[in-house]
Amino acid sequence: MATFEEGIALYNDNEIEAAYNALIGLAEDGNDEAQFMIGLMYYRGDFVERNTEKATFWFKRSARQLNVEAASMLMECDSASTVHTNRF
Repeated sequence: MATFEEGIALYNDNEIEAAYNALIGLAEDGNDEAQFMIGLMYYRGDFVERNTEKATFWFKRSARQLNVEAASMLMECDSASTVHTNRF
């Protein structure tokens, strides 16, 4: 299994499919940083189809481990899925 650093290096080299494949196993095994990155990939639609629901799933798993970036992205996912109306 690849390390998180190897997965990030692949992502930074724009080898997104290889990065996803390297990171998903780590995410499933509980690595909060990998969970965050998989969530980010779903949020952006990097290699995988853009899916806010799956992004939220991974961000929640990461945030439960006190990953601050994941907690921040959860708020962004929430605001992206909420329709705001102003009634005056």
